[in-house]
Amino acid sequence: MSICRNKHNDKSDSDMSICRNTKNNKNEKKTHSGSSSYTISTSRESNNSDVKLTHKPSNKHEFILRKGKYNSDEEEDKKSSYSKDSESKKNQKTIYRDKSGKIISREKWIEEQKKEMKYKHGKYKDKKKKQEEEKKRKLEWDGGLVQKDIRQKNIEENEKLIKKKNIINYEFDSDYDIELKMKKRKDDPMNIYLEAKEENQENKKLTCRYQSPYNRFNIQAGYRWDGVIRGNGFEERRLEAQKMKEQENKLTYINNTADL
Repeated sequence: MSICRNKHNDKSDSDMSICRNTKNNKNEKKTHSGSSSYTISTSRESNNSDVKLTHKPSNKHEFILRKGKYNSDEEEDKKSSYSKDSESKKNQKTIYRDKSGKIISREKWIEEQKKEMKYKHGKYKDKKKKQEEEKKRKLEWDGGLVQKDIRQKNIEENEKLIKKKNIINYEFDSDYDIELKMKKRKDDPMNIYLEAKEENQENKKLTCRYQSPYNRFNIQAGYRWDGVIRGNGFEERRLEAQKMKEQENKLTYINNTADL
């Protein structure tokens, strides 16, 4: 900025006028090293040049004022992010989902909530119990009949053991009596007989639980046989023919002796 004396006016040398720079048509600004800056503007309307000083805070001063509001930069970032999130949430619509996770309308969601309240506290309470019992039955059938029997036997045995835990038990139980007899005790002379029985059972030959079919050699089926006959039926046909022949011989003998 250049300040020159007014040569055309007859006034004193103390009067100052602002000369515009030929390159810039705008008003020039005079900046100080302090915390604020001042702008000098001229008015063309009046003949005399009026100088106006307007105060504008600098960038450094603005940063200090802004920093005074928040204790740290993190709080400022949080507040700005919170304001953005709140604006975005206001524009969003609520999403309703069922138990499977599918998106449904608000009306359907309200209906489902009402049904749940009825099942918990209303007429459908007994129906819900029935449904749970049916589910339990289905789970029982999943294991199979053999597994179900084994499970039931284990439960009954456990119940018996719980009853027998009492010190005084006057009820006679044959199973419990056999269990006590087979129990080994230290320095018991009868342990010799128990050990002999165990050895006999170990050495005992295994037999088939199914009835083996007849054959001319009287060979018994093995203990691994499942009871299914897989032969061609020759032994059965031979046995039938043999029996028929014996019956015919008896009839001929009776007929021959009847005349006598």
